[in-house]
Amino acid sequence: MIMPITFDKRRLKYVATINDESLSETTEPEYELQYIDIGNVDSYGTIHDIVSYKFANAPSRARRIVRDGDIVVSTVRTYLQAIAPIEKPPENLIVSTGFAVVRPDRQIFDARFCKYAVREKRFLWEVESRSTGVSYPAINASDLADIQIGFPDLETQRLIADYLDRETARIDALVAEKEKMLTLLEEKRSALISQAVTRGLDPDAPLKSSGLDWLGDIPVHWEVIRLKHLVSKIGSGITPKGGAESYQFEGIPFLRSQNIHFDGLRLDDIVFIDSDTHESMSNSKVLEGDVLINITGASIGRCYYIEEMQGEAKC
Repeated sequence: MIMPITFDKRRLKYVATINDESLSETTEPEYELQYIDIGNVDSYGTIHDIVSYKFANAPSRARRIVRDGDIVVSTVRTYLQAIAPIEKPPENLIVSTGFAVVRPDRQIFDARFCKYAVREKRFLWEVESRSTGVSYPAINASDLADIQIGFPDLETQRLIADYLDRETARIDALVAEKEKMLTLLEEKRSALISQAVTRGLDPDAPLKSSGLDWLGDIPVHWEVIRLKHLVSKIGSGITPKGGAESYQFEGIPFLRSQNIHFDGLRLDDIVFIDSDTHESMSNSKVLEGDVLINITGASIGRCYYIEEMQGEAKC
């Protein structure tokens, strides 16, 4: 017979502390730190691209000290759900003051259970509903600490955490296999496109040198023409003044490189800019019939043809 689990409710502030430690302003200028900003944490709770700084050169918001077992919860742009556990960090790991650092009371609150509890959909809904501000929604630490969570006894917390660790690891392994297959298919797709646009559809067509090392041979009846002579304009996307800090919850869509894929525009994490920023970026407006090409970063070469646009967008 399976016994039902009894969940009490506790406010977060009664089972964890928030923002216990910060770097002092008198920290040695040469002190080297590893820094996590809000943009380094994705909506799945994964931390990417930790950056090294000397304290003197670090962003002014690089102040919060984190320890093993802490959970960082973004308190700005809360709709992004940038929440991540801190596991076996280096001693010099520092996060932005845009995060609240939640430190579970280990006597009553299992850290692994906590990392799941603060990503539970009702908790996330509370975070967003208590956030204030339309263009830059934020929650203060005291409001975050006041949110209630389901709270079973410590042994049950550990059993639940064990189960979720096993199941999420299994799901992650399945996702990794799918991603491997998608990578192989993408390579095959790229090779197919390359063959068609550089050699044509007739594999037996006679060839000639293109005169370009990267292009190699082409069919004898083809010409080589510079791209600028075939298009009306080649523009370049720009980053808004203020960078990521200028992104908003609503307004004019702003396309970033991560939104551009061969199979379409992925807009699940689209950001927005206001009308003033929009006006300052008039040369990067996206129109129907444009081809968007990523020219930097890990996604270099990804491109997409804009057949139809609803409203305006920038990139």
